[in-house]
Amino acid sequence: DNYLYFCLRHFLFTIMPDNRWTRVGRHSYNTRSHKSAAIRTPGGSLKQKRVYKTTTGPKCSDCKMALQGIKHIRSSKYHATKKRERTVSRPYGGSCCAVCL
Repeated sequence: DNYLYFCLRHFLFTIMPDNRWTRVGRHSYNTRSHKSAAIRTPGGSLKQKRVYKTTTGPKCSDCKMALQGIKHIRSSKYHATKKRERTVSRPYGGSCCAVCL
């Protein structure tokens, strides 16, 4: 009887890990600008991963379509990228698309 209980307990703790996780930090609300997701570590526990907002990227000044070849990152992060990642090598490369040119 004790052996059966031990086997059942061992099965539950090895196959079915704990699915609960807690938010890290003082900001406890899951707002639009402060999202988080659970990721499973190699040890089997769940930890918090911060999910950042995605941007729509730069648009063409004429047709308002997304510009190809330019990264979709926040405006404050553009200073950290290389110049070839911020523009396209043609006239009006970072502000106007090839169709409208």
